[in-house]
Amino acid sequence: LYREMQRKCKSRENETPEQSKRRHTCDRESKIRKKANETEEQCRQ
Repeated sequence: LYREMQRKCKSRENETPEQSKRRHTCDRESKIRKKANETEEQCRQ
């Protein structure tokens, strides 16, 4: 996982603004999905 993060940071340094925008949207969506998963987990408990 740590290595994956490092790789992301490296590719981040030389990405175009368009790629950056797309990544931010992706990050936000995955965060929302994670939150949804968390609430599901809490409901199960």
